[in-house]
Amino acid sequence: MSASRVILLLTLSLSSACSMFRAPPAPDPAPGVSAVEKQTAADWAASVVRERAAVAGRDSANATIAILGKRISLLELRLLERDAQVEDLQSRLDETRTAVVKARSQVQMANGRAGAASGMAEAEVALRSLKAVAPPQYPDVQQATRLLRQSADAFDNKNYGGAIFLAGQAKAVALTATSRLGAGNRLRTARPGEATFAVPLRLKVIVAGSVRDRPGGKSPVLFPVEVGVPLTGLSYVDEWIRVTDDRRRTGWINRSMVGRR
Repeated sequence: MSASRVILLLTLSLSSACSMFRAPPAPDPAPGVSAVEKQTAADWAASVVRERAAVAGRDSANATIAILGKRISLLELRLLERDAQVEDLQSRLDETRTAVVKARSQVQMANGRAGAASGMAEAEVALRSLKAVAPPQYPDVQQATRLLRQSADAFDNKNYGGAIFLAGQAKAVALTATSRLGAGNRLRTARPGEATFAVPLRLKVIVAGSVRDRPGGKSPVLFPVEVGVPLTGLSYVDEWIRVTDDRRRTGWINRSMVGRR
């Protein structure tokens, strides 16, 4: 066998062997699939992506709601804490008042029964004056009534010094509140829908305008007010607040014209 034939046979053998390890040709990506079927598959894939995004969004929203829930719980706890602090301070105030009553009972015992009775009578007169210009549930009325009742209890227990002190407290509360409300403020003749504030509001004028005789922009003007003038809010009807000024003048002003001070 000639050398050229041997070389040819070797070449053919090597070519056959290499073809065994050669990768098969890539098949048609979608043999026999129509364009409509391809579009349907693409739409399905897009819907899967959108659904997964929606699930992720819901999970994120739920996590946010959980965080906000914890914040609300914390704020509620802090509010409870503040309420407890207020109750504790009130308790300490009552204890201090009791201690003062005992001390006064020792110092002022010499005034005797007559002095205590006189002090209680003066406090009763002051309380009646306050009730004439304030509603029954007015906070200062309740406080003065409670102090006067405590004074009566001390009097019954022959603690005349304590009775004098408590009667003086009741009288001071009643006189201060009567002065603040003013003789012209007759809240007993409340207008329909008028609601009294739990405590008088310290207000100031933020828009110059007028205090009027009745709620409403067309009611008669009682007196003008300038920006910065202090007022005290007593009650309200809709958008109108019943106020009194430092000169004890009373009338109505729109809530948009005043702010807290």
